[in-house]
Amino acid sequence: MQPPTSRLVQADLKQQRKWVRHTYSNLKKAQSEGAVVVFEDEASFRRTPTLHATWAKRGSRPQIPSRGERNTQTIFGAVRLDNAAFI
Repeated sequence: MQPPTSRLVQADLKQQRKWVRHTYSNLKKAQSEGAVVVFEDEASFRRTPTLHATWAKRGSRPQIPSRGERNTQTIFGAVRLDNAAFI
C-alpha cells in the first residue's frame, strides 16, 4: 500500500530557481554587508472548539454549551537567516 503524497499545484519550478538564483543570492550578499535578514509569517487559530460526532443515547442529540463567539488568536513570527533565531 502506498499512501498518496501532496503536490503543490501552483508550483512553478522556473520561478523557484529564479528566486534562489537572484533574490536569495542578493539577500546573502546584503547579509554579508551587515544587514539582518528575516523571513516572517503569521498564522491564525480559532479559539472556539469545533464540534464533531459523539456518542449519545438514540433520539437525544448532545448539546455543547457555547457563547456563540468566534475568537481567533493571531501569531506572528520571524526567523533570522544568519543564525535561524526565532523572533
